Amino acid sequence: MPLTTVLALLMSGCTNLGQTPLLPRLQSAAVVTVKQKSVWVPLLSAAVVVLADADDGISDWAVDHTPLFGSPPAADDASDVLVESLMVSALVSSLLAEPDQGNRFKPILVNGLSLVANQKVTKGIKQLAKRKRPTRLSDQSFPSLHSSRAFAAAEITSRNLALIPLRERTRLFLDAGIYTLASTAAWARVEGRAHYPSDVLAGAALGGFIVGVFNEVFLSRNPSAMVSFHPIPHGAAVSLHWQPQP
Repeated sequence: MPLTTVLALLMSGCTNLGQTPLLPRLQSAAVVTVKQKSVWVPLLSAAVVVLADADDGISDWAVDHTPLFGSPPAADDASDVLVESLMVSALVSSLLAEPDQGNRFKPILVNGLSLVANQKVTKGIKQLAKRKRPTRLSDQSFPSLHSSRAFAAAEITSRNLALIPLRERTRLFLDAGIYTLASTAAWARVEGRAHYPSDVLAGAALGGFIVGVFNEVFLSRNPSAMVSFHPIPHGAAVSLHWQPQP
């Protein structure tokens, strides 16, 4: 779904907010989400790397030693495979998670919208930042899209795992595995000389943040908004309904 469609839906919801404007709702969700470890840890790490002026050193070491993948081309290929695998895990876990108030499509729809928003926002920041890649071949280094997609998918999967009946040990094991895959995909971008460490860390924080905000707004226990999916001839309609505060 194009970002313009998503924005139009959000704006149409704003017209019916009355005493519950959109901005405070999003601000509240943002405050909750930024406290997640999956957001503040990579964000703080990116800040430390930049302040320590360690981007070039870590990047050069990763390319010279290629400790995980053996060569930059192999790292590039691995990052693509890992990100797509994480996207599959996000879809499958959304299908297996308990439906929200009996609505099987709602989590899939919300998570799908969050992935679209994450993609558009990441690309938008790239256009504004225009940071040169380590190869100096383009100015699309910050933030890493592969990393933001990987961690957005990991965040979706992690949240879905909490809604699937599993033994606690199994859930923790799967959760750790998902974030390990996302971290490996991010590192592959450094080893492949496509990004600096701060690029992938910022991308990781961004992906987790956007998914977290969408989940807080639409899928929390007391969501401030409702989203619905309606099949129509030759397509489908998505509706957003903002609920007044009690």
